[in-house]
Amino acid sequence: MPNLLLRQNGKTFKFLKVEFRDRVDGSLYVIFDRAPNGSETLNWGGRNGTAIVAGPARKKRFRISYHESGTVVFHEHVAETIYDDQISELSGARDLAIISLPSIDRLDLEENVPSSDAVIDFPNDHSGRITFKIALTAPDFQIAESPIALISYTGWFAIAVYSFAKSTWYSYRSERPRHHRGSQ
Repeated sequence: MPNLLLRQNGKTFKFLKVEFRDRVDGSLYVIFDRAPNGSETLNWGGRNGTAIVAGPARKKRFRISYHESGTVVFHEHVAETIYDDQISELSGARDLAIISLPSIDRLDLEENVPSSDAVIDFPNDHSGRITFKIALTAPDFQIAESPIALISYTGWFAIAVYSFAKSTWYSYRSERPRHHRGSQ
């Protein structure tokens, strides 16, 4: 499974790591690959959309785990655990997170880009805030919007990443056969 990287002005930045443990316990992990910066966790609040302090500084990278049981855990975040469809029985689409950055160059640089990683190019002239939405969909779900990246696990689900800035589009499809927990 490739990591998702962002490239702008000749620099490549870390963005998301995705790990699906289909041969272990059926869990999906999506990790926002940015080192914690030591400041408070912020959330949007109030009618005027101002940021409010929602929690202490993160010590680890923010990650989401979606388990076969349907339990969705938001690690290193103030969001509470939720319960949804089993990952093998998804129906429709599920928004997992919205990540907003002041600019792409606020992400950590990736010096060595493995060939297995997916690199999404952003226009060099784009500056300012950029917002991403990460969604999980059933394998046969018809996506209405065009994502900037679509990672499909045949027979399981797809992860769609949307951006509120223009970029090239990347698609990765896993051709590994579907295995249930405990099978070899």
